[in-house]
Amino acid sequence: RVPAKQRAGVALELASVTHGYRGLFEQADTGQKSGSCNVDVACSAGNGWHEQMSSVGQYTFSSGGSSYVCTGTLMANTSVSNTPYFLTANHCMSTQTVASTIVVYWNYQGANCRAPGSSASGTALAKSIASHSQSGATLRATHAPSDFTLLQLSTNVPVAASPYFSGWSRSTTAPTSARGIHHPAGHEKRFSSDNNALTVSGYGGASGTTHWRVGNWESGTTEGGSSGSGLWDQNKRLVGQLHGGSAACGNTLSDYYGRLSVSWTGGGTNATRLSNWLDPTGTGATTRDGYRYAGHFQNATDYTIADNA
Repeated sequence: RVPAKQRAGVALELASVTHGYRGLFEQADTGQKSGSCNVDVACSAGNGWHEQMSSVGQYTFSSGGSSYVCTGTLMANTSVSNTPYFLTANHCMSTQTVASTIVVYWNYQGANCRAPGSSASGTALAKSIASHSQSGATLRATHAPSDFTLLQLSTNVPVAASPYFSGWSRSTTAPTSARGIHHPAGHEKRFSSDNNALTVSGYGGASGTTHWRVGNWESGTTEGGSSGSGLWDQNKRLVGQLHGGSAACGNTLSDYYGRLSVSWTGGGTNATRLSNWLDPTGTGATTRDGYRYAGHFQNATDYTIADNA
């Protein structure tokens, strides 16, 4: 909405149009559904992690004439600003052309816990339950070896979406346990738990130090669409984003997350590392706790959040 007198000052470009037959990203359209072993974020396994859940968004993007889905995380920075930095995977997007097509959906999650393994848990919820969406982003940094991409969303995340800027750690010490929050198959938000220590690895188990290896999930799993989603350590700080792996319902195979500690320096330039963006004043911090919008809450201990929020 623009006042009539300012109409001439509006510059609007429609970059592309995507249309869906039946329900876009729903089972009837894609032929996919997230596995029933996935755990809803409303289940008791997610108790105490609601803030981190609020930092996670599902997104769509276009590339080569087709549309795709991945997951990303709203990131804190050492200036405690509202700048909407959004961490995801390089293999999801790595160019400005693709970043311009992004549409992020916030709070696409169920209000109830469906029993893992049940037919209800294997039935996708409608995309219409997402509370807010926004489009467009600027590519800030990307690096293939640790498979990260950092975007700056074109507008601030709506305050009404109750966003949380996730804390992070670039420590090289292996976390003693980990949690994943993601959108498997592009469907509603789910929660995965690994109660064992992570190990350093190359992608897919190859030699190298670019990734954290999740040996197997004790509950939940990941799927296509989970790519780019965050991995949090026992201190509820993000330590990496999902590159890929073989985990699925019915197996105990591994997943691999690009290490934030590697992505911090990345390829050594502003466009290939995280440090310039997440630590803009060069404090040298190795960790940063999460926060709500700056000016409202300055750290994660300033407020409480209900279990059903």
